[in-house]
Amino acid sequence: MGTQSKRRRADPYRQWIGHGKAARHDVHRLTRQEANFNQPQQNGVVFSRFNGVLGTHETADPGRHMGRHLIQGGLMANGGHGLILNDNNSYSKFNNGRPWRSVILFFIVAVHNLTIHILEEPLMRRVVFNQKGGVGKSTITSNLAAIAAHQGQRTLLVDLDAQGNSSRYLLGEMADVPHPGGGSAGFFDSTLKFSFTPTATHDFIRETPWENLHLMGASPELEELHSKLESRYKIYKLRDALAELGEDYDEIWIDTPPALNFYTRSALIAADSCLIPFDCDEFSRRALYALLDNVKEIQADHNAHLQVEGIVVNQFQPRASLPKRTVQELVEEGLPVLAPYLSASVKVKESHELSRPMVHLDPRHKLTQEFVALYASLAPHP
Repeated sequence: MGTQSKRRRADPYRQWIGHGKAARHDVHRLTRQEANFNQPQQNGVVFSRFNGVLGTHETADPGRHMGRHLIQGGLMANGGHGLILNDNNSYSKFNNGRPWRSVILFFIVAVHNLTIHILEEPLMRRVVFNQKGGVGKSTITSNLAAIAAHQGQRTLLVDLDAQGNSSRYLLGEMADVPHPGGGSAGFFDSTLKFSFTPTATHDFIRETPWENLHLMGASPELEELHSKLESRYKIYKLRDALAELGEDYDEIWIDTPPALNFYTRSALIAADSCLIPFDCDEFSRRALYALLDNVKEIQADHNAHLQVEGIVVNQFQPRASLPKRTVQELVEEGLPVLAPYLSASVKVKESHELSRPMVHLDPRHKLTQEFVALYASLAPHP
């Protein structure tokens, strides 16, 4: 795969940040100051004026080109577009003074004359997971990733399901042409071997026909590797590999098999957030509670920052009473059900057959617009 060109951001504040461990300037000495959030560089969010308390900070790992600072305390928005940084190290984005969504993230910042400039938002890694098959994981993953790419986000889809539905959806017949790197199976196979010159993560990734959208494709070899990977305890390798791609992608979407196995656990450990497809029947509802317990276990043991970003209602039929009642009960229980709900449509089957995500097949279709609105409802994008 030809490597993507990295977006070079203007860095007028390098003198204030330094490199790695040297990035110890006076952020921690600013106890209570009025901070002016100016318009940030390039792909940041436009902020209004903020007042608040600046708390502790921490620097980036040595060798990184910018310091990473954790700003804690109540930075409150005065209306307009902006965000607040909460005590739990999360931020809430505001639109016309109304809170939008809160997620745990770090910001890269520069401080100059008591003015904080947000230079960029970090890579977002999402996993789409449900232990139940047939709920639309691959369809949801592929379409949301395609929309992200269509809107200019440098996007990678990682397919960990040996059935390879997402890979075929994005590549069509090209999915039958072996990739030299071997895709996700090639990546995991490489973790079982020692080499003085290990293969770069980029070498397992291929381009798709869609601009800004790349793929680490799946193959049946994933099934053969599963027991070896589990016995050798390679559960953190995917997390480490995806962390290397932070400067090359804005979003990574991970499609998982319909089981809580090695690959699914690897994805949950590597991800920032989890989306759960739900297809509006009683079996799915019963499975949902066990699934949430499994995610909590991963949070407790491996990935404290993992969040359930929301439940994606799929194949929704608004005129049928059972789907409406089932979804309403989830909402009343306080579960994070995302809107809009994705309608049942034969158009998506045509999309599968033609290997064209909905945003490229029929941008004006009702289901396409629901996908676009669903993507917009997720955690803020640059």
